Amino acid sequence: MTATLASPPCSIGRRGRGRPRSYDQASLRLSFRLIVENLVDLVDWTTAADWGGSLAAAGSIVCLFRTSLWYWYLSIVATTLWFALFLATDAPIVAGLQLSYTLFALYGIARWRLESRLRPIPSRLDHVGAAVALGILACSILLAELDGWRSWVEVAAVALSIAANWLTARKRIWCWPVWISTNLLFAVLFWDAELWGVFVMQFVYAGSSVVGFTAWWRERRGRLIATPATV
Repeated sequence: MTATLASPPCSIGRRGRGRPRSYDQASLRLSFRLIVENLVDLVDWTTAADWGGSLAAAGSIVCLFRTSLWYWYLSIVATTLWFALFLATDAPIVAGLQLSYTLFALYGIARWRLESRLRPIPSRLDHVGAAVALGILACSILLAELDGWRSWVEVAAVALSIAANWLTARKRIWCWPVWISTNLLFAVLFWDAELWGVFVMQFVYAGSSVVGFTAWWRERRGRLIATPATV
């Protein structure tokens, strides 16, 4: 009988194999936690909500050029971030408006989906959209404390935003001029509140609305030319 000698385990290519797995997982969790805590300390969450919502809204306008459903999806992202921002900056009416935008976005998604499938729009759906719009306007007026210029500008901006959303959901070209007037009013409010992200973006939105109005006008004119007149 011959005895065989057991060779020692080779450590080449097996770096760290002897280290307990639980130790690696715990160190990774600790490192991730420290990174997150440092990021939170470096970035103010209100600033992140300010610029994050602004960029999402800018993307939604680009999607609106093409009447893409992503307009509504990105709008929901923007309004969610802005809801937290305005609630923290003591602007409850504008914060509530962001939630109402989300409800109106659901109406817009349903309407645009039916149109893309060439299905008739139920009258009940438009009635629901109208009820949401009027309810938002009524709540805004009731909750507003009309004791200064800022509150009057806020109510006017809310009313125009509701009208712009209603026209957008119905794909009316005149939604663009209404959006521009809304941007100008909100720019005044955000300048007063020193919310510089959304303040700067109002002018970007207004310029984009000019481009959108021009694009829709050309498309509309092209359809009229292509459609023969009937006597």
